[in-house]
Amino acid sequence: MTSTIQWLELAGLANEAIVRGDDELFRASNMDKLYRRLMDITVNDVAQMKLKTLGDWINKMIDAVIGTKDTTSLLKMKEESLSLSPFPHLIQRS
Repeated sequence: MTSTIQWLELAGLANEAIVRGDDELFRASNMDKLYRRLMDITVNDVAQMKLKTLGDWINKMIDAVIGTKDTTSLLKMKEESLSLSPFPHLIQRS
């Protein structure tokens, strides 16, 4: 496991490599690997959060529709959903 001091030393090495424009020195710092790993994690987490948000929103709408039989309420819910949707570009307005 890499200690905090080792990470700081590697970060200093990476910074020096950037200043010098030395690609080999930068690779020796392993910051390129760290950066790629952080990007992989970020991209995957964002995709999962988008799916969860969409799924939660759809489930709430289904629960609301199942819970009411009043046509006026359904039309009102439709209008409200257009303004509350996390994905308004996916909803057709009529």
